[in-house]
Amino acid sequence: MCGPASPNTFGGATGAPWKRLLGREGILCFGFAQIANPDRERAEAALIYKHKPPANRQCGDDFLLRPTRVVSIGRAALIVPDFTAS
Repeated sequence: MCGPASPNTFGGATGAPWKRLLGREGILCFGFAQIANPDRERAEAALIYKHKPPANRQCGDDFLLRPTRVVSIGRAALIVPDFTAS
């Protein structure tokens, strides 16, 4: 099931899974977009559903929100630039 995402935490015990995957020499990169709710939550859920990051277990095989198109521009080498999650 893939719905609105819960708030992310990058420190403390909550951050431990991604820290292990990143390793000692890894670099954490992230981007942002100015999107108002509820569209932000749909876009976040769609990106997680499409890319299935290994430390994020929020989305399974079903995207239960209405179809959501995401268009990413700029330097995003590992992000599919234009897709619709449904």
